[in-house]
Amino acid sequence: MKIRKMNKIHWQEWKPEFDENKKLGTVLSEMPRDPPNKIPWQVWLLENPESPISFPGSISLYRHDCIHALLCTSFYGEDEAFTVGFTMGTAEWKFGWLIKLFAWLTTWFYPGEYKWNKNQLEHFWDGFKRGQKSGMFNLNNFQFEDYENLTLKNLRKMIGIEWMDTSLSYKEWSQRWSDHKFAKKDQNAS
Repeated sequence: MKIRKMNKIHWQEWKPEFDENKKLGTVLSEMPRDPPNKIPWQVWLLENPESPISFPGSISLYRHDCIHALLCTSFYGEDEAFTVGFTMGTAEWKFGWLIKLFAWLTTWFYPGEYKWNKNQLEHFWDGFKRGQKSGMFNLNNFQFEDYENLTLKNLRKMIGIEWMDTSLSYKEWSQRWSDHKFAKKDQNAS
């Protein structure tokens, strides 16, 4: 895996864009990415595959960022919850109660800005359902490292992200939450 220099842009300033011909590696190079030591230990404990008690669908930070690129999701809470949900929706859950436990822990155990509220949980469940319907199995184990030179369009097709295949469908997708931070920012600019 390549080691990348972290982008200087602040995560709140980064707005995902739909460019189906852009390569995964290019999007990752433009994306503001925190080093692993910036992630709270509680999140690491539940979502990192190196943790002894991680949940199904746990994923490395690099691969998690790749999924952000594929889904064109920002780093605001709603998008983050959706991205985690989509990833976990592709995983094998032997016990249904386990995913409910994970969702509950995000509202109780996670610290500060990482703690999910009711709205973010709704986006998590939406992502989870879309992940289940994608036809992809264990997306967390997908070798994104081998596909950095592939376009997002081809990667989305390979993974089964069919609801976002044109710029029009992305426009509809990007406005999925009326209270989304970008929607407010864009309205103020008009």
